[in-house]
Amino acid sequence: MSKNQKSNQEYKVSQPNELPQDQLNSLHEIINQSYLNSERDFWKEGYERISIKELTEELSNRNLLILASNNNQLAGCVKVDFDPNSHIGTFSMLCVDFAHRGLGLGNILVEAAENQIQKQKGVKMGLDLLIPRSYVYPDKEVLKKWYSKLGYEKIGFGKFEDHHPQLVPIMKIECDFERWEKIL
Repeated sequence: MSKNQKSNQEYKVSQPNELPQDQLNSLHEIINQSYLNSERDFWKEGYERISIKELTEELSNRNLLILASNNNQLAGCVKVDFDPNSHIGTFSMLCVDFAHRGLGLGNILVEAAENQIQKQKGVKMGLDLLIPRSYVYPDKEVLKKWYSKLGYEKIGFGKFEDHHPQLVPIMKIECDFERWEKIL
């Protein structure tokens, strides 16, 4: 359990394989609102980062680390994957509820994800950052600075349409991925 000095609240990271329906709905809302806010200019009306069905599958596969306060209020999550062949972990879908932002909870989630990968003998942690192809997006620049501060380095990029062609029709703009990694 981590105690946050700014809020005087304690937070706990867990890896449940399911959630009660009200918490599942809450987590679904946290994730989709986070992405709607941070990538509002990228997606057409009606885009959803994850469906309830997909979220349920990620939970049952134990791919999600959930952060909750000591009063069991969900505060955020991060998806963690590990490739045992390459010994590289990745995190994605890092979200913190708006009510809990600015408290360092993203740091707690990234650290928990890194620790999980290290326990599996992972040597690197990576992430893909979605960015607009033709202009600088301020929210993404903030994330780049934060990832750098956490020890991540940009190592490459790729075209979004090469990785997710099925999502291209619902995009408003052309985007790329920046690949970031950190040696653990």
